[in-house]
Amino acid sequence: MGLRLYVGAGLGYIWHEYDEVGVRFEGGKAVISGDSGNWGGQAIVGLSLPISAVPGLAMTAEYRYMMTAGQTMTIPVQGGAEF
Repeated sequence: MGLRLYVGAGLGYIWHEYDEVGVRFEGGKAVISGDSGNWGGQAIVGLSLPISAVPGLAMTAEYRYMMTAGQTMTIPVQGGAEF
């Protein structure tokens, strides 16, 4: 059977949700809390090598690239420092 190349693509809605995710630094902290979503897409390319000893099983390696259309979040900074 041998090595096989495959490609794929997808479209969908990508949703991000953050609950009090923060970073502390000298002079204050930045906290991300909230949710946001937007349309996005994904591209996939990979290689597959079937394992002849086990029908239906293959060893694979792939690369995925995911992107969104203008995702934005507001990050309030506490402690007077700029971020």
